[in-house]
Amino acid sequence: MINELLNLADRLDLKTPRVFEPKPVHYFIELDGAGNLLGFSPAYGRTKKGEVDLGKTFDCPVPFPLKVDEVGKITSVRANEAPPSLLTGNTVQVLRTVVSKKGKLTVLPKDEDLDKAGAGSPSVEEDAEQSAEGTGENQEVTDAESQGNATESELSDEREADSGTTQEETEAERASDETAEDDSEKGHKRRSEWVAFHKRFFKDLESAGKLTSAHKAVRCFIEKGVSLTDEHFCELRRTIAPTEEDDQKAAEKRFKRFMQRLGQRRFAFRVNGRNLLKDTAVREFWKKQYLDDRKRVAEHLPEGFDMFGEEAQTHDLASARLTVVFPHISNVPQGGAYCPLASFDKAPFQSYGLSGATTQMTLAHAERATVALNFLLASESHSLWLSRSVKAIFWAADREKHGVEDTSFVNLISAPDPLQVLKFLSNIRGHAAEPPADTAQFYCALVSSPKARVTVRSWHTDTLPRVVGESRRYFRSITLPTRYGVEGKTSSLDDLAKSTVRPSMKNPPQPSTYAALLDTAFFGTPVPHRIFQQVIARQKLEMAKGPDGARDAVFENRLRHRIALMKLFFTKENEEMNEATHTSNDNAAHLCGRLLAILDEIHNVAHERKSASSPASRLYGAASTTPALVFPQLCRLVRYHLAKMDKGLAHKFEFGVPKEKRADGVPEDFEGLAAVVSRLNKAGKGTFPRTLPLEEQGRFAIGFYYERCREWPEYKKASNSAKTEATEEQQ
Repeated sequence: MINELLNLADRLDLKTPRVFEPKPVHYFIELDGAGNLLGFSPAYGRTKKGEVDLGKTFDCPVPFPLKVDEVGKITSVRANEAPPSLLTGNTVQVLRTVVSKKGKLTVLPKDEDLDKAGAGSPSVEEDAEQSAEGTGENQEVTDAESQGNATESELSDEREADSGTTQEETEAERASDETAEDDSEKGHKRRSEWVAFHKRFFKDLESAGKLTSAHKAVRCFIEKGVSLTDEHFCELRRTIAPTEEDDQKAAEKRFKRFMQRLGQRRFAFRVNGRNLLKDTAVREFWKKQYLDDRKRVAEHLPEGFDMFGEEAQTHDLASARLTVVFPHISNVPQGGAYCPLASFDKAPFQSYGLSGATTQMTLAHAERATVALNFLLASESHSLWLSRSVKAIFWAADREKHGVEDTSFVNLISAPDPLQVLKFLSNIRGHAAEPPADTAQFYCALVSSPKARVTVRSWHTDTLPRVVGESRRYFRSITLPTRYGVEGKTSSLDDLAKSTVRPSMKNPPQPSTYAALLDTAFFGTPVPHRIFQQVIARQKLEMAKGPDGARDAVFENRLRHRIALMKLFFTKENEEMNEATHTSNDNAAHLCGRLLAILDEIHNVAHERKSASSPASRLYGAASTTPALVFPQLCRLVRYHLAKMDKGLAHKFEFGVPKEKRADGVPEDFEGLAAVVSRLNKAGKGTFPRTLPLEEQGRFAIGFYYERCREWPEYKKASNSAKTEATEEQQ
């Protein structure tokens, strides 16, 4: 996998050292030429779907991911302990304000007050609830004061899926513990480090004669020590207008959410409308700072080379030094503040006298692998959330071309839009007329971090044409009709995994389930028998419980997801199980499932769908395991149900509708109860099966589902000539 990541970095021209990285800036602090605060401007970007969202991506300064302490020990820079970043920061660093988890503000003392207090002396905190009135600097900020103050983008930002909040916010939340819950002493430290770093920055620029009026404006702003209780922020809060439906409690809740998110936002500076992140002097200073830190770390690393080939730039010190610590990998599910690609910090993982260098990887190669992995995990086009704890990364590359191939079809397994799936099935790639070349290779891995380092749960490579072919087979297998006339409904991979467990967030599927289903979707690996066994057990339990109402959407959807999984299981035997083969399938178990669905429908119609129980809910488990004990009794009872109906309807249920009498014009007989029983007698040689093993129970469930989704056709209306002939015959 390391070789492939290094190759990907080359293909995408992901240069290292990575001094600047694309990161979202959520708000710009607007200053005039004198450093006066003009206001806060939200920065809007667009999501992959084209929706406007708060947070526009810019090339932001990033610190070197490793550091060396006074005794020469190399450690990784943890996300929640990252050194100050030039001209960007959070509310603690830029606006000397701690935002608690409850959305309350604690304003830190000004920098000169910190200097007077002396190092190590805790300073006085002023919580928003206890602030004195009127100064504008320490004024109280309460929920009631700002009811309903949430902008359109902030409100849309509250959406949360199974995958949780957006990954950038998740990372920021872990990386900004001090803005949410840490005590004021830690906030003082973060603010002081940020201010001291920028003082050095301005001093260096002044010494070099590069200090401009824009730099002086930012310096003036920092010296003033503006906080989130400033009057300009109050104006920002007043723009968060309540909706007409909001009551006081809802407005307070929305504003609280806004404040919580604000503590995780990234702020940058604009002076007279000019973005200082693009300033030449700023970028040169940061590049020198980054490379100096990198060189300092490299000088303390052991010399050596690894198995991944020598770097082209042999003059780079990092190319001949073995890393003992891996950089932090961002955006890994449950990754925490430090999540390396590999960790050898314990004695059992150290051998041959190499200590932490057991990995035998140069710093330059570790940087390139990290950059490639971070790119994949952050890209919506190359990563996919499968659950809150599992993420898939994927890409495809043609060895005869530069760059990467189109793999947009992969996203369909997460959000399978029926039209997009149909387009993909009818066109080999969904987006390109030309099929992929045989020289294109597809790569996919499932990653998570249950033990504070990247865990690769599965790693696969295959040719892109074969992956596309397997994906088409996968989507054909899981595309099913519904009971209410919707054709071609497709399940997401998350839905399939959740159908194997109870419908509760307290009992999520195992990561291994997601890994197995992903392997099935892309690489044709058979669905494991344990998953098939789980879904059969869930089928019996949930059918016994039955729907909560006549049109219980949750019940119907979960039933469809389970049947889709069963169909996937049978694809290993190249069995075609779909609407076209449903009525011609003479497997005894399949016919038993059809029979139960017909008996269930007759029961419900006879009771005007008001019955508290039906054969499917009362006897599904027994019918699917021991048909011979159940169906004889059900076949006797059905005579009573047919006798309660209108004679024409009873005749249709019992004998079906011949093709010449079907009003829908379909040229085939619609089989009724008698035809299914006759075919079952033939398949079972006059008797119902005594027992059905596990796999036959799956065929039973599929037959039951397809029969349940069939729409009974109406009789063709008789023509006038036919009526005349019938009258003459009677005379």
